[in-house]
Amino acid sequence: MRVLITGARGQLGQCLRDCTPDNLEVIFTDSKTLDITNLATVNAMVEGFQPHVIVNTAAYTNVNQAENESALAFKVNAVGVANLAQAAQKIGCRLIHLSTDYVFDGKANQPYTHLDAPNPSNTYGQSKLAGETLALSLCDNVTIIRTSWVFSQYSNNFIPTVINKLLSEQTVQITENTTGTPTNAYELAKFILQQIQSPLSQKIIHYSGNVVITRLQLAQMIAEELSQYTMPSSPYQVQLTEATSRDWVRPNYSALASIQSVTEQEARRQLQQQIHSIIQTIINEVN
Repeated sequence: MRVLITGARGQLGQCLRDCTPDNLEVIFTDSKTLDITNLATVNAMVEGFQPHVIVNTAAYTNVNQAENESALAFKVNAVGVANLAQAAQKIGCRLIHLSTDYVFDGKANQPYTHLDAPNPSNTYGQSKLAGETLALSLCDNVTIIRTSWVFSQYSNNFIPTVINKLLSEQTVQITENTTGTPTNAYELAKFILQQIQSPLSQKIIHYSGNVVITRLQLAQMIAEELSQYTMPSSPYQVQLTEATSRDWVRPNYSALASIQSVTEQEARRQLQQQIHSIIQTIINEVN
C-alpha cells in the first residue's frame, strides 16, 4: 500500500516516521518538498506517486500569530487541504486529515463528541474548520481525525517547554488555564496507521487522551514527576498568571470524547508514564 504523508517535520509527522511498518510504501513530505498550497505541485506529486492514502498532518499551528496572519492560516489550513482533497478525489484515493479541538468554542462542560456542532472562537480554529468542510465536500473518501493538545519529545509543545523551564529556572508561569485532553503523538500516530490499514466508516473521529485536565494541573503533574526524577533542593514552582494580550484567544474547554476508551485511573497512569519518558529523554540529552 502506498501512502503519502505531509508535514513530516512536525512532531506528529516525526512520530509517524518512527512508527511506520515496513509493509507500507511511504513518501514523507514537508513544506520544502511539497507545498500543499500549490495545486499544480500537489497534483504532480499525487499523480506521480499514485498513493492509496494521503495523510495530511501539515498545518499552520501558531494560534496567536494566526490572529495577525489570517490569510496565511487559511491558505495552509483551508486551501492546502482543498488541494489535497481534490487531488485525492481525482485518482480515487483516501484522505486522512488531522484537525483540532479548537474547532469548538469552549462553552461546553463535558468532552465534545464528533456529533457536536463546531463553532471556533479564533482564526486558527476557523481556518481548521474551513479545511474540514472543504475536505468533506471535495473528496468522497475522507476521514477527519480531531485531536487535542498533542505532545511528544519533538518540538516545543507544552510538556517539554514546562520541563525545560523548570529545569532552568525552578519556576514556570502558566498564562492560560484552559481545559483539554493531552494526546501522546506516538499513540496518535499508531491510531492513524491503524486507520490506514483498517479504516473506520465514520467521517469524523475524535482521538485524544482520556485525562481531562487544565494547563495548570498538567504543569503541576509535570513538576511532581520531575521532582521524583531530579530530587531538587527546593520544590519546583508552578504559578498561574493572567494573560493580558487580546491574542490569547482560546476555547476555555476543549476536551474531546475520544474514540479510545480507558478508565480515568489507567489514562492518568499512562499520562504520568509518558511525561516521565519525556523527562528522561530531555535530561539524557542535557547530560
